[in-house]
Amino acid sequence: MPAGGARSSLLSVARHPSTSPRWAAASCIAVLLLSAAVIVSLWNRIEVYNAGYAAATPGVSATVVRSEHFTKGPDVIEVEWRDRNGELRRHEFDVDEAGDFPVGSTLPIRVSATVPDQIYPEDRTSIDETALPISGLVVLVVASLGAPVLWIRRAVQWRRAVRAPAKRHRAQLWYSYGRGNVIGIPWLAIVDGDRTYYQRLMWEPWVPSIAEDLVIEGRRVGRGPFVVDVPGFGRLWPAGPAKRREPRLESLVARHSSRYRLSRFSTLIVFSPLIVLMTGVLAGWLGGLTFAGHLWLLILYFGGAPTPVPLLRPRRYRRKTG
Repeated sequence: MPAGGARSSLLSVARHPSTSPRWAAASCIAVLLLSAAVIVSLWNRIEVYNAGYAAATPGVSATVVRSEHFTKGPDVIEVEWRDRNGELRRHEFDVDEAGDFPVGSTLPIRVSATVPDQIYPEDRTSIDETALPISGLVVLVVASLGAPVLWIRRAVQWRRAVRAPAKRHRAQLWYSYGRGNVIGIPWLAIVDGDRTYYQRLMWEPWVPSIAEDLVIEGRRVGRGPFVVDVPGFGRLWPAGPAKRREPRLESLVARHSSRYRLSRFSTLIVFSPLIVLMTGVLAGWLGGLTFAGHLWLLILYFGGAPTPVPLLRPRRYRRKTG
């Protein structure tokens, strides 16, 4: 089939919109902006600490009054010292080995010139309070560079496939479900001559309305993924490579019926607060929100699985013919 005729065969008829490209673009932009804000915040935090350390008064000693070892998480020591007015003050440090700081031992410190209860360990090789922010900064920078690279690569694959000639295939719709058999990602087993390819797809709201056995128009370049046009419904975008065999780590089964409407937005709403609560204890709410954003990008990268929306009945999408 000629390339021009392939495009006009499906693009000239009415169809349901494909939301995946907009979800991907909006999510990437939002997460990268949030990551940039957190990176700036962490950098400023480290710079402020270093400036405070440099300006602090050296030559002061504190006494270790508590030294605790934990099997999970860092060890903790608590030190006590007297400020310029002779008032006793205490401060806690996270350490690698509490045994290196027994109770009664002294710890050389620097006292802040501006904040009375702010101290800094003199030896920052043994106690470095900037280690965690620096680690978080490195991880966030790597994630912020890696996410755009993955999505740009996928966008290039999509763009190349869309421009390829269309070819009709017989296909069968399958799903891979996680625990609980609630959240499912659509797959197509696409017959191409004497070969069958298994293609994971980005979920769309109208996917539950299409038949399990269908004829599609697929577009691909070389060994790349399939961009699929379903006549009367719309376009499905690939969420991974086209495989010659069924995925080893996923079981492909028939679609499970749901009493409620499925929504990708529901997945974002359900998982984001949970991840923020779990990671916010260590990274703060902004860091937890950023981690949730990157996790959402990963979920979306592998298809953007929907979750049920309680109280809303499933919506049935009709096949469009004109």
